[in-house]
Amino acid sequence: MNEQRSKNNKQWFAKNGRWFIPLIIIGPMVLISLVMSLIKSSGAYEIAMEVVHDSPIIEGLLGESVKDGFFVSGSIEVNGSSGTADLSASLKGQKDSAKLYIRAVKSEDEWNIISLKMRPKSSGEIVVLIE
Repeated sequence: MNEQRSKNNKQWFAKNGRWFIPLIIIGPMVLISLVMSLIKSSGAYEIAMEVVHDSPIIEGLLGESVKDGFFVSGSIEVNGSSGTADLSASLKGQKDSAKLYIRAVKSEDEWNIISLKMRPKSSGEIVVLIE
């Protein structure tokens, strides 16, 4: 019985391995990309990035053309017209890179940044942008 099951498993894998292996590799990558896209399209993240791009402090420390990294960590919780966001993201400029810390609240369908801090890699010290 076990030999038959093993033979069936080998036959299934021989027939389906060409699509199954790429699916196992590509599936998680697509899922991660989707989650990152959803977080980056949140109002909290978009507002924080507007502040980043308009900030002379960040431009002075990181340089011009500051870009955000691919990965964003943290959480966003939304319940109807209210919610909270606690996120961190990487920033990279011509001079330096940094970690950005975002805390925001959503009230009456509007996101407001309550805390925006940055830790440049070179100094390691927290720079408060909004508090």
